[in-house]
Amino acid sequence: MKIRQVALVSLFQELGFANAESWEVSKLQSRAQKIQSLLDDETGPKTAKGRKLCEELVKAVEAEEEIEVMASAASTKTAPAKGSKKGSKKAPKAAAKPSSNGPRKVGVIDTIIECLKKGSAKSPVTKEDILKALVKKFPDRRPEAMKNTVSAQVPTHLRIEKNITVKSNDNGYWL
Repeated sequence: MKIRQVALVSLFQELGFANAESWEVSKLQSRAQKIQSLLDDETGPKTAKGRKLCEELVKAVEAEEEIEVMASAASTKTAPAKGSKKGSKKAPKAAAKPSSNGPRKVGVIDTIIECLKKGSAKSPVTKEDILKALVKKFPDRRPEAMKNTVSAQVPTHLRIEKNITVKSNDNGYWL
C-alpha cells in the first residue's frame, strides 16, 4: 500500500501523536505497520478522512501488505534551505541525550510517570495536574510543548513505547 507522508502524519496527529510531523519516514512506516496496537476504545481518528485511512491501513497490515510512505519533497531531512530562520526552536537530538559517563537525568517523560504513580483510582491525576508538575520542575521549557508531550504520552505512547498500562476513569489517570 502506498500512502502519502502528509496523510500519515495527519492520521497520527489525530491519534494523539502531536510530534508526528517531526518523524522520519522510516518511523512513520514503522508506526503504520503497528497501527492496530495504537488503537483502542478511547483512541481513534476523529475525522471521516482519518477513519477511512485508518481502516485502509489496518486492512493492509492484516493482509501483510508492505506499507510504502511516499515522502513529500519538502520533508526530506537534509540541510536547511537557504534563507531559513537562524534561530530554530528545536535543539539537535544529540545534545538532548544524556552523557554515558554520568548518571541519567530525570526528564519530562520520567516526571510524567512519577506523577501517574502518585495517582490512584480514588485520587486520579489529570493531564492538567501533570502539566503543572512539569512546569514547576522544568521552568525553562515551553509549557505548550510540555502540554503536547503529556497529550501524546498519556495514555497511548506510554503503553506502546514503554509498555506501561495507564489506567483511567472520567476523573483522570494512574498507574
